[in-house]
Amino acid sequence: MVSLATVAAVAALLIAFPLLAGAIEQEWRYYKPVALPGSAVAPGLVELELDPEVYAHAAPGLGDIRVTEQQGEEQPYKLLVESGDQRRAPVEAKEIRDLSHVAGKDTTFILDLQ
Repeated sequence: MVSLATVAAVAALLIAFPLLAGAIEQEWRYYKPVALPGSAVAPGLVELELDPEVYAHAAPGLGDIRVTEQQGEEQPYKLLVESGDQRRAPVEAKEIRDLSHVAGKDTTFILDLQ
């Protein structure tokens, strides 16, 4: 899970990233325009959060993330990735609802824990 700090890194370079048209479009496999917050009118640090679509297209470890200005000039940024803690523990559920299974794909359900 990525925090706002991750975004701060990405944002630091994102002062003018409405998106690179033709050249980048042909050069890169995936690109995405970034809308800066309305408060970001002057150059400075901006904090942004990467959305799930970015993670879906990025390389493992996010090593292929680049931030550019509209003209295509790459900007420095700091990417902060925070990780959560994973714990396993048994949980008693009152009821299982909306159970569905798609063979070879996934199983979904809702547990009522009260």
